Amino acid sequence: VPMTDDAERASRGGWVFESSSPDPVFGARDLREVYDFVAGGAYRGRCTAPLLVDTHKKRAVSNESADIARMLNDAEWPLLSSASDANEKSVQLRPASLAATIDETNDFVYSKLNNAVYRCGFA
Repeated sequence: VPMTDDAERASRGGWVFESSSPDPVFGARDLREVYDFVAGGAYRGRCTAPLLVDTHKKRAVSNESADIARMLNDAEWPLLSSASDANEKSVQLRPASLAATIDETNDFVYSKLNNAVYRCGFA
């Protein structure tokens, strides 16, 4: 679902759904409305992307990209199994052979970039 970072159109700044491709699950106009919906009312925290939502339980699962990639990689996806071996996935978001490198890179990027930029905002 296409989204745009547009503080002027978003109800509280941030991510909005394109009018040509609205949120198909909750009918939200922007990410804040999705957070409000899964929080059961007026959400008070930061509305960050990505956001993984359990649409059956109507709750947020995670908004941390590394956790989301890990969860999606570990989930059962019958359509992603290779034709030759039903136990082998044809798509790996986090191959076991690269897991340590991926974790090390994610830790570096989070501490030196993502979190540093966040902390600068409070300096």
